[in-house]
Amino acid sequence: MTQSRFDPLCEGCDSKENCREKAFLGTPVILQDRCVGVISLIAVTHEQQEHISDNLREFSDYVRHISTIFVSKLLEDQGPGDNISKIFATMIDNMDQGVLVVDADNRVQFVNQTALKTLGVVQK
Repeated sequence: MTQSRFDPLCEGCDSKENCREKAFLGTPVILQDRCVGVISLIAVTHEQQEHISDNLREFSDYVRHISTIFVSKLLEDQGPGDNISKIFATMIDNMDQGVLVVDADNRVQFVNQTALKTLGVVQK
């Protein structure tokens, strides 16, 4: 979506008027017929929004390519007896982006150090 606040997906959102997100482009990461995550680009400035909008095809291809590489790496690192959740958690923990994983009840299941630092909290 290249105009987040005006996209139908944002219609019911209570935070729509205060949302800093200007545009969003995401692709699911599918591993063994399961969605294990999303690779996304988010624009928070008007300049970034225009850049995504003007280059939508290239960015879409890029995000899909990154998703494919990510899945390939997961499969490559997964040996006999390896736990895919452990591999996934290790990769997330080493990212320079903050990651917070919640379950269907919005309970935090995993948070990496970058997210903790950004949020200014410590893990129990």
